[in-house]
Amino acid sequence: MNNPNPRTTWESVTAAERIARASMDQYRDDIIQPLYQASELGSVTKQDVLQAERGQEPLTLAHMQTVETVIMEPAPDLASVLAKLELGLDDGAFDRFDNDAGLRVLIDDIRRIANVGGGHECKSAN
Repeated sequence: MNNPNPRTTWESVTAAERIARASMDQYRDDIIQPLYQASELGSVTKQDVLQAERGQEPLTLAHMQTVETVIMEPAPDLASVLAKLELGLDDGAFDRFDNDAGLRVLIDDIRRIANVGGGHECKSAN
């Protein structure tokens, strides 16, 4: 069995995260924000806004899953490790991992990139 190119795999999972984020942001901008404005003017109810927010939940969940996939995917270089850290911090993803799994993956990335042995090897959740 051929191992996939780590750079190509990394680019695929980060592209999926960007698409999921864009979908979530577009729904917010095109659906939820106009409803908030209309609610302030009294032309729609707060219930309409809450219903629209519930409609965003699948997009939010999909984005959260792609963020976790990015974090668990081995980073091909140090810049990618930094991107993982920023993404995880910005999205609160590290709070959702059990037993510091997300941080252990980052440690493994740094060890592998720096070619330093030791520590625990974490496997991708994929």
